[in-house]
Amino acid sequence: MRELTDENIFKSMYILNKSAKKSRDTQKKANSEGNITLMKRCKTRKDYIYKIKHLSMEKLVEEGRLEFMGIHKQDVNETSFYLAYYKSKDGFSYHRPATKEEIKLFKEEKIVSMTVVPATVKHKQDIKFKEGVEILLKYIDKTPEEIKKMIPKQFPEK
Repeated sequence: MRELTDENIFKSMYILNKSAKKSRDTQKKANSEGNITLMKRCKTRKDYIYKIKHLSMEKLVEEGRLEFMGIHKQDVNETSFYLAYYKSKDGFSYHRPATKEEIKLFKEEKIVSMTVVPATVKHKQDIKFKEGVEILLKYIDKTPEEIKKMIPKQFPEK
C-alpha cells in the first residue's frame, strides 16, 4: 500500500467519491425500474463509501488540510440540498452535506447554485478503488466492520 501522503489521501477520496456517485446513479435507476434488490445493494455500498469519505474529511479539516470554501446549493426534483464545499491547498475539492449551522452562517454570502455532478465525469487517477479504501481506512484508523456499524440500518433483516 502507498504512503499516507496528502496526494494519496486526496486521490483516494476522489476515487471513492466517484464510485459512490456511480452507486447513487445505479440506485436511482434500479429504483425506477423496480429492481429493489439492486437498489438496496447500491444504497448500502454508497452509504459505506460516503461514511469513509466523511470521516476522512472530518479528520482533514481538523488537521487543517482541507479548508471550508462555502455552501453550494443543489435543486433536485423540487428539493434543495445544501453542500459544504471544501478545498485543499493542492486543488482537490470535495462536498459533504452542510450542517444547519453552516447554512445559517453562510446563507447570505457564500451560497452558489450547482448542478448534480454525474458519475460519468472522469479524471485520470493511478489509485484503484480497493487501494483507495485501504488508504482511507488506515488514515482514519477504522476497519470495514467499524464503518458498517456506524451506518444506520435502512433495510431491516426479515
